[in-house]
Parts: sequence; C-alpha cells; structure tokens
Amino acid sequence: MVYELVSGIIESCRYDRALKVLFHVRSSHKPLIICIILTGGVLLGSIVMYTLIMNPILKRFPKIDKIFSMAYYVLWLYPVYATCFIFNTLCYPDIAQNVYRATRGPPKSPALSFTRAIACEIHRAFLMGVYVIITSLISLIPYSDPIIIILMSWLYSFYCFEYRWVFEGKTISKEIKKLEQNAIYYLGFGLPFALITYSFPGLIGNGIWALLFPLFMVTALLSKTPIQASRKIPVFIIPSYICDRIEIMLSSKKS
Repeated sequence: MVYELVSGIIESCRYDRALKVLFHVRSSHKPLIICIILTGGVLLGSIVMYTLIMNPILKRFPKIDKIFSMAYYVLWLYPVYATCFIFNTLCYPDIAQNVYRATRGPPKSPALSFTRAIACEIHRAFLMGVYVIITSLISLIPYSDPIIIILMSWLYSFYCFEYRWVFEGKTISKEIKKLEQNAIYYLGFGLPFALITYSFPGLIGNGIWALLFPLFMVTALLSKTPIQASRKIPVFIIPSYICDRIEIMLSSKKS
C-alpha cells in the first residue's frame, strides 16, 4: 500500500521528463504558450497586481474600496477567468494529442458517432460534476481538510489520465474501473497537484491549477502505471449511483 502511494507520488513528480518532452514536441508549443500567457500572465498577473498594488492603495479610501473591488472582479477577473477556461479547454486536447502521438503513436480510440460522442461527454461531465458537489458538501464539515485533499487527489488524477485513457480507447466505465483498481497509486499521483492547488484560495488556486495542468497531464501520459489490479477502492460509487438513477428517471420519462 505504501509502495503504491510512493510510486504514484514519484511518477507525478517527474517534471523533468515532462518538460523535456514538451520542449521537443514542437507541435505542442503553440497551445501551451497560449495557456501560459492567458492563465499565468493575464489571469494570475491581474490577481497579483490587484493584491500587491491596487488593494493597499484602495485601503486608504474605504468608501470606494468595496465598490471598486466588486467592479474589478465582475468586470475584469471573472470574464478573464471564463475566457481562460474556454481557451484552456480547447488547448489541453491539442497538447495531449501531440504528446501522445510523439511518445506512444496514433491514438487507438475507436471512432464514435457524433450522437454517441456527445452522450459520452455529457455522462462524463455529469459524473465529475456530482463528484465535485459531494466534495464541496464534505468541505462544509469542520476539520475535513484531509478528506478533501484525498478526494481532490483522485479527481485530479482522473483528469490528468483522462486524455491518455481516451486515446487508448477506454470508455468512461473502464476509466473509472482502472482508477478504482489501483486507487492508492492514483491517490499518490494526484496528491502533489492537490496539495499545491489546495494551498491557494479561490481564483488563485483555480489559476494555478489551470497553469500546472498541462505539466501533470503530460506526466500522466509518460508515467508507468500499474499493470495488475491492486487494492480496489470504490471512489466513484456514489457519483455513479446518482448518475445512473437520474439517467434511468430521464429515460423512463421519455418512454
């Protein structure tokens, strides 16, 4: 158990290997630079500028402090965050696919019909959404930080390996099975990422997550994962049950 956890942490921290591959795979440079400029430069730069420069000045003027702060977030930071989210969502698959082709060959995922592909993505998004909601509810419990970090580690690990599993032709059910059968390893893999982002509040944590995700995603593409199933932990049993119940209810209403 300890060996699996440590193995996951070590594989997750092979940043040297990931950076070397990113440097040599030139086709990944453009989407990666877009992510870095938008997230690291514009979003995090705006937050740092407000925190270190603008906020101390505004503290001298209490009457306009709250109004300006609210306006800055609503009119600038939130739109910038939404823009970064959209562009990152478009750039991440390009980075993953280019690195996968360069290191493992063409993706093996079977071609799905448009309707089937949309249905799979909706199911995947809904499942992860339920998982996030459950994690958020648990965070309301006092002294639940260790549990939250564990849950976040599995979630981030799933996100990092998702592109690799899709390129390998795995369905969402097989992806979940893969993670649950070696849950301790994937807990270790997601732990460094979770600890880094959990240390920062709000938009700062989200921005750091978006900035570091390509690095951890490439690390997942290059990592050596367990071949045989080990200690199974039903990480997604509750989200899967809720999603299945809702899908059954919706399908029964249609019929």
